Amino acid sequence: MSLSPSQFLAVALSSANTSFALSYSDPDQRWVIRKHLLLLLQEYPSFSLSTESFTHDNGTTVWLLNAGGHLHVSGSAPRIHVMIWVHEDYPYVAPKVFVVSENPINKNHPFVKPCGSVVSTYVRTWEYPGSNLKDLVHNLVKLFSHHHPFFTIPGPKLSHPTLASRREAMDRLVGSLYSDVVAINDDAREELEQLGALQSEMVKRSDIATSMVISLEHEKLNLKKAVSDLATDADTLMNWLKVHHPKFGAPDSVNEMAEKAFEAADEVSGLVMEALAADGAVEDVIYALEKGLEESVLGPEVYVKQVRSLAREQFHHKEMLLRCSRQDNLV
Repeated sequence: MSLSPSQFLAVALSSANTSFALSYSDPDQRWVIRKHLLLLLQEYPSFSLSTESFTHDNGTTVWLLNAGGHLHVSGSAPRIHVMIWVHEDYPYVAPKVFVVSENPINKNHPFVKPCGSVVSTYVRTWEYPGSNLKDLVHNLVKLFSHHHPFFTIPGPKLSHPTLASRREAMDRLVGSLYSDVVAINDDAREELEQLGALQSEMVKRSDIATSMVISLEHEKLNLKKAVSDLATDADTLMNWLKVHHPKFGAPDSVNEMAEKAFEAADEVSGLVMEALAADGAVEDVIYALEKGLEESVLGPEVYVKQVRSLAREQFHHKEMLLRCSRQDNLV
């Protein structure tokens, strides 16, 4: 015959001096635990009681009472299986609450960690005698109706801020802040990824620039070597000319020969060369003025004035060429 919750608690809390004795030593503490669990079961009869070993994060293993059951938070959402472990220092320390499911917890849930541990405001601000198991579960139903652990559902609206309890307002604020933090983290993560990609591109470009600089340095060294080799070859050639052609012995002999190759044979030829050179120079200046006029560097008045002056000068040069030509024909 199965025991009623009251009988189960009486047996479990009275067991002592056994390997399975619960870790509640104070009689007053046991009385409070019994009272709170019975109130929880009275409000949520689908919950059931059991005793099991519990291992804390520091590795300590204790025997505790736990209450487990399913919470119905919405008509369209699946029920949520929660397990409440009554801490060995209860009621002065909050119980351990877990969401038990094979489904993964909704990413970035503000009140449930990926491992299933519940970190609601009610649990974090637990304070006896104002806190108890029944109100804890009632708070979980409200929280999960807005923030389901497995997916997002459209839940009922929160009450008006002026009518909301202090804890409900705190839960609302925590959920809103947590959503903002998640959004900010996502934006920051995306920005970091973009900056990382930009950094990689900059490193790549830096490597290319460094490679180009090294290549230019090598090219510079090669050009210096080529210039040095050419200078050495030129010295070798000059020394050879000095030995085999004495007329190249003087430093300015080559330049003098080059100048003599363009010297006029007589006075008339010299005048012809000067006139031709001056005529060609005038033609170059007139061409430059035309370009300046096309590009609007010069105004029409300046252009006409300069061209007239150059034309008169060019006329004199051409007249000189005609005179020299006639004189050459007479000779």
